[in-house]
Order: sequence, then C-alpha cells, then structure tokens
Amino acid sequence: MYGLLFRLKTLPGQTQPLEVSLHRLVQERVPEMEGIVAIYVMKPLSYPGELIGLAVFDSQSHYTQALTLHTCWYQQLELYLGNSPKWVEGEITALEITVKGL
Repeated sequence: MYGLLFRLKTLPGQTQPLEVSLHRLVQERVPEMEGIVAIYVMKPLSYPGELIGLAVFDSQSHYTQALTLHTCWYQQLELYLGNSPKWVEGEITALEITVKGL
C-alpha cells in the first residue's frame, strides 16, 4: 500500500468550511480514482484549527495517477488554509488487528 499523510492548518473560523469542502471533494473525486483504499480525516484535540488526514492507495502507481486530482483538490482548499500544508507520502505498512465484537 502507498499513501499520503497530510496536516492542514486552517484560517481562524475556517475549519468547518474546510471539512465541508473536503467531504464534497471526496464524494465528487474518489469515484474517479483507481486503487483508492481509504481516506481518513481527524480533528486532533491537541491542535485546534487543524485537520490531519491519510489517503491510502493499493499501490504507488495508483497514487501517482491520482496526483493530478490532488492538485485540483489543493487549489480548491487553499482558500481555507492559514499556511502551506505538510505532506508526507510513502509506503504504508500495516499491522492488522481483529477486534472481537466490532
């Protein structure tokens, strides 16, 4: 697996509009992406006004194909951001755990 970890710091009062925009973009763009496994976004308690996300692909090649869509997303999201996002891309290694009862 391969993916992108990102940290977005919003302008004051723009966290909710950014979340709405991210949700809309995911609904519109994810169906076009080959190899997408999951996208997660977290609002960390220790960093108010920030969002941390993880986009997971089944391969580096599918991730690379999706980069043009990432560029479109970023251009639309810039309006809500207080500074440049932090991007970290790379291979994802998984530790699989099965939780009983879930």
